[in-house]
Amino acid sequence: MPDASPSALTLAAQLRASDDEALRGLLTSRRVDATGIRDFFDLAEALLTPESVREALAGLDRFALAALAAVAQRSGGAGLEGAALIEGESAVEGEAGDDAIARALDLALVERHGGDFSVPDPVRSALADLAAHGLTLDALRAPHPPIPLAPVNAAERDAAERLAIERATGVVVALTELLWELARQPARPLARGGIALPDAKRLAEAAAVPIERIELLRRLALAGALVERTAAGWAPSTEAHDWLRASGPERWARLAGTWLDSQSPATRKGLRERARQAWRIGTLAHLRWLYPAADKPTRTRLAHDAELADALGFSGGGMLTRPAAALALEGAQAAARAIESAFPAPIEGVYVQHDLTVIAPGPLRPDLEAELRAIADVVAPGIAATYRVNRESVTRALAAGGSADSIRATLERLSLTGVPQPLAYLVDETARRYGSVRVGETSEQREGHRAALAYVRSDDAALLAAIEVDQSLVALRLQRTGTHRLLSRAAPAAVYWALSDARYPVAFERGEKLVKPPVRPERHRGSAVEPTASDPIGELIARLRESEARSPHAAEQAWLARQLELAIRAKAEVSVTVRMPHGDEVEYALQPTGLAGGRLRARDRTADVERTLPLSHITAVTERS
Repeated sequence: MPDASPSALTLAAQLRASDDEALRGLLTSRRVDATGIRDFFDLAEALLTPESVREALAGLDRFALAALAAVAQRSGGAGLEGAALIEGESAVEGEAGDDAIARALDLALVERHGGDFSVPDPVRSALADLAAHGLTLDALRAPHPPIPLAPVNAAERDAAERLAIERATGVVVALTELLWELARQPARPLARGGIALPDAKRLAEAAAVPIERIELLRRLALAGALVERTAAGWAPSTEAHDWLRASGPERWARLAGTWLDSQSPATRKGLRERARQAWRIGTLAHLRWLYPAADKPTRTRLAHDAELADALGFSGGGMLTRPAAALALEGAQAAARAIESAFPAPIEGVYVQHDLTVIAPGPLRPDLEAELRAIADVVAPGIAATYRVNRESVTRALAAGGSADSIRATLERLSLTGVPQPLAYLVDETARRYGSVRVGETSEQREGHRAALAYVRSDDAALLAAIEVDQSLVALRLQRTGTHRLLSRAAPAAVYWALSDARYPVAFERGEKLVKPPVRPERHRGSAVEPTASDPIGELIARLRESEARSPHAAEQAWLARQLELAIRAKAEVSVTVRMPHGDEVEYALQPTGLAGGRLRARDRTADVERTLPLSHITAVTERS
């Protein structure tokens, strides 16, 4: 740790008084490395290192930086609220002004002293460095980008907007297919996030997009809280199930609204201001102007934000689209109405053909779409999609608890052309054969413990014999243990899916009762048990609280000792309150010089004498301004 400044004393006290929720927000925003942090003094020092302060300033918009610079220029602090702080001095006012000070406090970049604010010395130094590179308070006050804003030309806007909204509707369709495919089979994650290449190829095929587009869709889904990382891999979240049951316009509005909510008040304010103007510098250029101190990680984040905004059709030709303007000015419902005409009206019927294909001439009503996807596979995704019913899709529906009667009833209800005989025959034949081969789990004693095995059984001896000699199943090492039973040392899930892929009429059972099939083994590596989530921030907060909870008296003595140690290192002057033998308390203005053996050595600046005081008699230490 570097030498501490007196600011660390005040910040440590503020951190100590914060609740756990506020601490978690601070530690998350400032991305604090928990290594070596034992108590609130260590945390205060970590937050005030030049590197940490520069990183925090890099994520602030120019209005928050202007507010910080204004506080820094006022000597002795400023007893002002956010809006008043910048009145007549900066472009920040109202919501953005109040938020600027609140965010600075949340990020521990401003200290509060009762009703006053002050800027810690490390933050003041970092602001001075920014000023030396041209980011002075005057430069930060500029109310608009240095780009002329012109009235929107209707014809130009319409042409650009059509292209932007076409992108937006395409993203909704592609993301819909990606989520349905992840529901069918989750995708293996990479160590640093992202999706493993084989699964990315599978998802690109399902969504009918180039493979390079999958990462953008994953980030959109993450931004909308539509996917989560599970033991099985990337999978749809609970929110995704609700999203898939919404209409196309509502899906877009929810996605776009989530993006907008994730932006700073300054960004949202800028969007509202430009809702009826030309935004000719583009999303990314505007964000770079808005965050002038951005470092490389922040610039990467801004580029990702701009990419998502463009994918969602926020701007076309540098101008805010009308659905995006409606979102910024009026909210999600207005945005859904504004983009509604770009999505065809939902339909309630499909054309079922003799070749087992199902044609949806438009977007199916969401609840009907879910029913159809449960018994058919998408072969041509889009607003007007083509599905196919096959043996595998019917088996999947049966494994999920359906029956031949329920599957036929669904098709009859959805079809505008009835159910052709070949399709009815396929459903009945698949249902008749379903479960004629069953896989379950058993165990045996092996090397002192029970080992899980898989069995395969069937009343059809000839079918079981065919499975036994099937060369595509040789890796399962199936062994005959009876006329109607085979045994494998492979995992039951591996055996089930190998038989399913080989197109045997297999079902999974537990105690002779059919149950839903297990997760595909390739969906994860190792144990199928959900791993314990690591929470380093929660662990750090617990460690900070634990350091004080062991013994209230000992914790208080340790707190006072750390304050004095920091004052010694910073050669700072502090006010020390001492409890005298007769019970009175006396306050000294001291410059501590040493702390050892439970005693403080300090120079009394008022009396100009050296004092030695027992630490056990000291009741309070405060920084002197």
